Amino acid sequence: MKIKQNPWIRVSICYQLNKERKCVCINKEMAYKLRKEIEAQNGTIYWFQPVE
Repeated sequence: MKIKQNPWIRVSICYQLNKERKCVCINKEMAYKLRKEIEAQNGTIYWFQPVE
């Protein structure tokens, strides 16, 4: 059984990469992709919270 992705679930994600901090509110799938990219570049995720 394949679970369909829900584009309406949004999360707030804050991270630090190369001494720059940034916070964004994006859909869940994009947030997981961003998290993997940040961690692959030795960045830090310090907030990952569902908002809707």
